[in-house]
Amino acid sequence: MAQIYPTVKNNLVAEVINEIINEMDGRFNDFEANILYAESTVLDPRFKGRAFKSTEAFKKSVADINKKLAQTIRSLPEPPQEAISNKKKEEDTIWAEFDTTFQQVSQPTNNTAASIIEMDKYLAEEYISRKDDPLVWWNQRKAQYPLLYNYMLKRLCLVATSVPCERIFSSAGETIRKRRSLLKSTTVENLIFCITTCKSER
Repeated sequence: MAQIYPTVKNNLVAEVINEIINEMDGRFNDFEANILYAESTVLDPRFKGRAFKSTEAFKKSVADINKKLAQTIRSLPEPPQEAISNKKKEEDTIWAEFDTTFQQVSQPTNNTAASIIEMDKYLAEEYISRKDDPLVWWNQRKAQYPLLYNYMLKRLCLVATSVPCERIFSSAGETIRKRRSLLKSTTVENLIFCITTCKSER
């Protein structure tokens, strides 16, 4: 393994640093090939397309999102009868003809066009600062981008799981027993680290 930090005098420290960097490169370097990472980057107003190394990968991610948005529109339930009756009452007013004409002109002709128009408008927005909260930005524009906002909630979200922590506790319970009560804390820490690392690589 190449020494990335040759200035570090302690070989063990340098080896740990190199191993961490190699693991990060292996997991996050080619994020464009990961659908979740790529789509999350596109929907983050801090990065969008400028975080992509490949223009083709960015275009593919945008096309995939548009396709999924179009499918989402088709799967939406029909409006309730009450909403339909209210709409009929509005059509009886003097503005009925104007509203009908405006709706036909302003609304996209199909689901794919609707998603593309919303996506193009979003991509044309200015980037926000890296220190700004993208969720706050989206919350302020959820009425402006309803389709993208609903899809963004599936991508820019926290991982709702405690599995990694539970695995560490389980490993600790398997390591510290009555017959091994004299183990030093540093030894226990090293053993748990080795056990959890081996399990993650399986």
